[in-house]
Amino acid sequence: MESSKKSLQVTIESAEFAKEFNYFLTVQLGGDGEKRRTDVSAAVTNPIFSANTFYLPITPEEMIDDPRIQFACFTVTDRKENAADYEKKGQARLLGDCVLELGPLIPSLTDIHGIGVRRALEFSRSKEGSEVTVGRFTVLLKLVGEYMTQYPGLEGTNLTGPKKATGEMHLLPPEDSSFKWRIRADIRSSIDFPLNRVTPEGLPSGYVEIGWSMYEQTEPDEYTKIISLLVENNRHPHWNQQLLFNNPAEVIDLSGYLWVTLKDKNSLEPIDKFCIPLEFFNPFTPVHLEVHCRSRGDDTVCKFYCSFVLERPITSTVDSLCKVVLSWADFKPVPANYKKFSVMMTTESHAPTESPYIKVDLSQPEGLEKAFQFANSLKYTAFMSPWMRIPPDPMDNIYNALTMFTIPKSFLDNKISMFLVVKDESAPTIHAMPNVFAGFTDVLDEPLKQILFSPGNPKQFFEVTYNSSVPDMQGSRTYLELACYPLEGGDDFEKGSDLGDVGGELNRMLDHAPGGSAGDKEKWQLLSRELAQKQEIIHRMMKEMDDKTQSLKLTSAEIIDLRRTVKMLQSENAILRKKLGQEEQLELQILVSKEIQNMDSTELRNKILKLAQAYRTERIRNEEFERALKSANQDLANAKQLQTELENVSHAHTQKAKKLMELNKEIAKINLYKDTIRKQEKVISKLEALLEKTLKDTKRAREGMMELEKLRTENLELQKGIKSNAKLRGNQSEVDRLKSEVQMLETLVSELRDELKNKRPQTAGQADWEDEKVEYEVKLQKAEARCEAMQEELTSSSAGHAREIARLKTIVAEKESIIETMNNDAGMGGY
Repeated sequence: MESSKKSLQVTIESAEFAKEFNYFLTVQLGGDGEKRRTDVSAAVTNPIFSANTFYLPITPEEMIDDPRIQFACFTVTDRKENAADYEKKGQARLLGDCVLELGPLIPSLTDIHGIGVRRALEFSRSKEGSEVTVGRFTVLLKLVGEYMTQYPGLEGTNLTGPKKATGEMHLLPPEDSSFKWRIRADIRSSIDFPLNRVTPEGLPSGYVEIGWSMYEQTEPDEYTKIISLLVENNRHPHWNQQLLFNNPAEVIDLSGYLWVTLKDKNSLEPIDKFCIPLEFFNPFTPVHLEVHCRSRGDDTVCKFYCSFVLERPITSTVDSLCKVVLSWADFKPVPANYKKFSVMMTTESHAPTESPYIKVDLSQPEGLEKAFQFANSLKYTAFMSPWMRIPPDPMDNIYNALTMFTIPKSFLDNKISMFLVVKDESAPTIHAMPNVFAGFTDVLDEPLKQILFSPGNPKQFFEVTYNSSVPDMQGSRTYLELACYPLEGGDDFEKGSDLGDVGGELNRMLDHAPGGSAGDKEKWQLLSRELAQKQEIIHRMMKEMDDKTQSLKLTSAEIIDLRRTVKMLQSENAILRKKLGQEEQLELQILVSKEIQNMDSTELRNKILKLAQAYRTERIRNEEFERALKSANQDLANAKQLQTELENVSHAHTQKAKKLMELNKEIAKINLYKDTIRKQEKVISKLEALLEKTLKDTKRAREGMMELEKLRTENLELQKGIKSNAKLRGNQSEVDRLKSEVQMLETLVSELRDELKNKRPQTAGQADWEDEKVEYEVKLQKAEARCEAMQEELTSSSAGHAREIARLKTIVAEKESIIETMNNDAGMGGY
């Protein structure tokens, strides 16, 4: 059989030398092993080495052969300080060495519950036939297994490393039926994982550790921790993993604390951690937590989603454990908007309507206790599975199950129902887990009991009834394939059931045998007696085995008590080792003080002078640094003041630019105003000319009417003269003269009428002079009224336009003055 490989972890914690040089140390297991070395330190007497942890492979055969570790110390001379890395060359010289025998330390190293072995060693070299101590250092040794790995670039921060997650679907954890208690932990997801300053992108690579310790002040043992998968370069990791933490071998009662630690692979310090007393748990009562981590100085708060349930074996004769198994989920057809689902199993016919996660703020000391009190006070229980894809992926486990719930058989009388929880990809949510309660099944108590007690535990399909609040799932029919299996296994045989009175049965068979000789009967009787004796021996051995079993139980209880005692002693030893380390540091300081006491006055005076000179030089350097720092602060303050003034000037320039743009827009409107003024002036001039022409026409019309009236008067007088002189018939020449005069008057009247018609339009038709006179008078009055109104309107319009023109000219003058002022300011400001 190949021997198991182990590694010896060697950590150099501190070192001290007499002079200020550049040092580095080497470590080698045996005389022919690979030699490891630290980095070169700074030129100080108490160097700190950056690469100070080494893992040296070692086999059990090498441990038996009394191995040894060889340490060596080298100084680097002719080394350039403050130079580039490729120029930091020098010559290495051996200062001293040290050999540590591992034989006496093997028992302490092989104790996996120990914290290692710390030793204070000295480097020495031969000088004039005697060994001279040239340096001291402290080393820590641990023996770790081959499964222990260290992170790249962070050696020694953890003994175990998480495996990288290759997807979001993970197998269920393997189960061990021999347990006293166990915690089933669902590590679901996290939001706003803190960024780090190690990787170039700053993205964290998160994982979760779960461990147990007896005391709240004691960290869990590295060898008993379980670790989740590693989600790399993601600030919102989605583990979706179920872990199973079994009780440590030395702990059978429900005592101690469960530790949960959130870590970043690239960070030495954990993101956050919290411990839960096991007494908070109620068996088979799940607790779903939304943990708000403590603030790290920024505005975002990391949120961690997880679930825990305590499982314990049941020793009652009327109750035992069983598993409710979801074997498959059949979606017909596959919904378009839903890609993930999980299953929630509830008791007491509870129908969930909101998220089951209880908010816990780690900054509040009683947050966890209140959360567990609230969860334990509920009348129902709610088990939540990890999420799966739609359609689901087949799983490889003992039941080929998608998910499993471990419950007592008595829960099958508590009105169990299954609820389908889906994730709507089209709706924004805080986390990526399913959060919409889409459907439910009927109460499954009787079908699950029928499956449990049937031979072979046959699986059955149960249809999911969808809620009306999820319309996208109404067109899909979903069936859950469920089964129920018992956890306890029947014994191969029952004590005494197959080993009855075999000898008596054989004797009865021989007595009722149809024939046979006496010798055969004697042989059979002899065989029956031997068989009876063996049966008696078997009964006696079984009784002894029962006694031994009882004794072993008592011994195991004593061993467990002793292990608990040893654990406490180891904790005390760790505290004592820490105190011992402090005392060793004090001894080193005391040795330095003794060296000072052994100095004579001359050496002491020279030492004091050197220290005073070094102190003076350092003080001068500090004063120069302070002056430079003050100057830098002053320059920084001036720069900030100039920056503030620049911002103010920029803001003022922006405001003036906006105002200038508004004024340019107003100036652009000036041309429109000028065009409007010109048009209005043309209209006014046309109206004035028309009004003047109308006044002239009105005046001429009045003169024509007066002349018409005179002609009418003369016509009437002539007519009267004609009538009065008609009697004078004898005077023919007078008559002819009058007729010619009348004709001349009539011609004049017709000419006047034509002239009047040309001056103003008249209605057609022939009327007598009286009607025509009245009509002309009415029209004359209307024309006069119209002319007066037009004249008044023209006068008011001219005055209004004059005022508007004056106002616009004033506005234009103001705008031009403002523009001129701004142009002058801009020219003076340099913009």
